[in-house]
Amino acid sequence: MASDFFRRQEAARRSTRWLLVLFLLAVLAIVSIVNLLLLWGFHGGAWTTLWAGDRPMVERLSQVWSLAGGTIGWASAILLGTIGFFSLAMTLKLRRGGAVVARELDARPVPPATEDAQERLLRNVVEEMALASGLPVPGVYVMDREPGINAFAAGFGPEDAVVAVTRGALEKLDRDELQAVVAHEFSHIFNGDTRLNMHLLGVLHGLEAFAVLGRVLMRRSVWAAPSRRNPAPAGEGNPADGAAVSFLLGAFVFLFGQLGAFFGALIKAAICRQRERLADASAVQYTRQPEGLAGALSKIAVGRELGSALVAGRRQEVSHMLFAHGLGFGGPWLHWLATHPPVEERLRALDPRWSRASLESIRRQLERRRVARREAERRQQSQRRETERTPGSPFNALPLAADAGLPGVALWGALAASGELEERRLAQARALLESLPAHARSAAQDPQRAPALALALLLSDQAEVRQKQQALVGETLGDEVLNALQTIQAERDAAPWSPGHRLPLLELALPALNHQPETFLQRWLLALSRVIGADGRVAFHEYALGRMARVQVQRAVRPREHRAGRLALHQVMSATGRLFAGFTWAGHPGNPEGARAAYQAAMTRMLIPAPPEWEAPEDWVSGMDEALRQLDGLRGEMKQTLLEGLAQAAIHAGRVTVDEAELVRAIALLLGVPVPLLLPFDSEAAGDRTNGPGGADENPVPDLG
Repeated sequence: MASDFFRRQEAARRSTRWLLVLFLLAVLAIVSIVNLLLLWGFHGGAWTTLWAGDRPMVERLSQVWSLAGGTIGWASAILLGTIGFFSLAMTLKLRRGGAVVARELDARPVPPATEDAQERLLRNVVEEMALASGLPVPGVYVMDREPGINAFAAGFGPEDAVVAVTRGALEKLDRDELQAVVAHEFSHIFNGDTRLNMHLLGVLHGLEAFAVLGRVLMRRSVWAAPSRRNPAPAGEGNPADGAAVSFLLGAFVFLFGQLGAFFGALIKAAICRQRERLADASAVQYTRQPEGLAGALSKIAVGRELGSALVAGRRQEVSHMLFAHGLGFGGPWLHWLATHPPVEERLRALDPRWSRASLESIRRQLERRRVARREAERRQQSQRRETERTPGSPFNALPLAADAGLPGVALWGALAASGELEERRLAQARALLESLPAHARSAAQDPQRAPALALALLLSDQAEVRQKQQALVGETLGDEVLNALQTIQAERDAAPWSPGHRLPLLELALPALNHQPETFLQRWLLALSRVIGADGRVAFHEYALGRMARVQVQRAVRPREHRAGRLALHQVMSATGRLFAGFTWAGHPGNPEGARAAYQAAMTRMLIPAPPEWEAPEDWVSGMDEALRQLDGLRGEMKQTLLEGLAQAAIHAGRVTVDEAELVRAIALLLGVPVPLLLPFDSEAAGDRTNGPGGADENPVPDLG
């Protein structure tokens, strides 16, 4: 349910606030412990005074300060400065998004057009899940040097999120198991856990800074020590003494740093463990296949020599982000310091009958079934290509269900499923990907052609306007992009794609497009604006696709955390009126009475007793842009109410066009609400309906009755 999505997001935000409280308490504890040790070691008189019980505590503290105030002040300042500096530095570094974490762990981005079979499977699973859930397709990474089974998701929001898996996971997991692991990570994105984890990584880095400094000092002292290959220069004394002092200093700082690491581990365990249980439950809910998640966890439990352990040097810092213990079975030495429930506990939650005695038989079964399962998957994939293109497919059935009113029901269902993933939507997304024209999908996954494909989605059907648009692209981006655009258009003319393919192709193209340099992306955004405005008017689908592309590219270039709103609808009623006036006017061009009726139906749906009067907007595009900027400050449940009103306005005329569905989803994205993809890709039987100023949709969803 959508309400569950907003509730989980709010729970993650509360955890973030608790993180700051726990961090401050940990800093206070560290400063206090260090000062007590300094008093004990260097100020015996102050130490004795502190514990003398014959005077009030305030008087004793005052005397301790008079005896050792300088030491306490300098030590506290150094500690607070160091912790604050390292926390701030890491927090600023992480502002560039989830890709920073992936690079820190030596993860490699998977090219959209990869030819590696395992990586192709991973991309397919991630793309299916993104399309089914309504999230932008996240960056996909592989940790090639990691033989264990593990994964993580990182990022402040869906726009800068990445999903990374180890090479061991790709090699050891079958499709169902890999899908369960990816679903677990997607649930972290849905629930706001990735944002929380980024804050944890940044803030707690300050607590672990001394351990890092100590480790660096010890390594440098070892490298600097004289050896047969690196003899000491003559006449410069004995450098071994300096190396020994440096090593001992590093060891002391490292051991002292374990105090901060201990408090950091406590905070991670307090915040993360329950979120991991929720992610497991969500993964099973999404896939409806507990066997997939159980299989992945069983393989971790069977492979004790590797299990889920990482070999990356920064595994301790990111342990709270991982699918399973990144330190392996010999990780946190106390259960109450662990960021994850034990694997055995997670398996019993999936199957109460599970026992450790079954691991050996599971290992043998997995080994015997591995080859057979992969062969079966290849056969099923071949069969799926045929069955999912037939009218019996759930996705293709939508245009044929006019009398049953399925599209209307499905539209409400998509809104109700905001922030959720359902098994049937995964099947629909898989069918949709299979239906995409091969040339278009190939271009969407090619970083060199993706910029041209994204612009091709907005080319006019009128030859004169299209020629002007292509000329503008050539002026802005050069001949290389223009040639690619013309080639894609020629392929489209030979094998046309449906309007229902536009949004999926754009979502597939954006990750490849975002691989381009920032300077190119700025010029591409200019080209986007010029293509949309080439004919002097903006159609519904142009506004929807253009806004989605612009927002996702801008957020990928400069990731930002999506702040939670606090406003109610009655506080932004003027902006609400402008948004719905623009939406209904664009959906009923030249029909003010129809637009007014749809507007009133939407306001009634949202239970607004005295809504603003409907007025035909002079510039519906600018009005909606300004309204959306203000409405982004709404509370989560208010945003859901707003989207329900838009759906009511779209359905009021009796049928929903592809363009209207695109725009509802685009507005949801701008408001930070993931709405599952629901666009038919073959609706010729439904007839035509003009859908925007100067635009017509050739494939509307059938009459909803």
